[in-house]
Amino acid sequence: DPSISKEFMGRVSSLLKKISSDLDELIDIKLTLKTFPSIEGTPTIVIAGYPNVGKSTFMGNLTGSGVKIASYPFTTTDIMIGHKTFRHQRYQIIDSPGLLDREMDERNRIELQAILAMDELADVILFIVDPTTDIRKQLNLLEEMRGKFETEFVVAVNKIDLLVGGELEEFREGMGDIRFLEMSAINKEDCTGVFNKIITDTMLTAL
Repeated sequence: DPSISKEFMGRVSSLLKKISSDLDELIDIKLTLKTFPSIEGTPTIVIAGYPNVGKSTFMGNLTGSGVKIASYPFTTTDIMIGHKTFRHQRYQIIDSPGLLDREMDERNRIELQAILAMDELADVILFIVDPTTDIRKQLNLLEEMRGKFETEFVVAVNKIDLLVGGELEEFREGMGDIRFLEMSAINKEDCTGVFNKIITDTMLTAL
């Protein structure tokens, strides 16, 4: 029916006009990030999660003294950038403290743009969970991020050594069918093990 087709195209055109400025802005963000001096074009892991779950500790122990602090172009937040070599391939690890400390529906436009831009950089997102705090909020954030991004996620549970008695088994049951790695971010061998597992189990090996 030509009339239905015309109506449909009119609605699509109207919608595109409404969001065109946002799309243009996101494209500008993506292009700016790609030319940001501290960002390399190497395979990249972006670390995500709630505050104080051990993101920076993991980053520091994994990359050692090679961490750089860089201003983020679109927020007042700095990002930590480090590198790690595995089987002669150099990988970039980015930690973005402060970007993920609220649930998605509570964020303002600038925060959402920053998260989308970071997603443009990530080949894999490492989502770190702290089992000693509110798990439900963390898993809600994880589910929401997975629903918004096509990027591959790897979940790692930090502070696993702090669970005693039946707490560990109870926690594992509470994670349901979510696959996750276990670690203590203060242990360098654990951090390296998680990193190696990410490389061997994800599409990063094919990049």
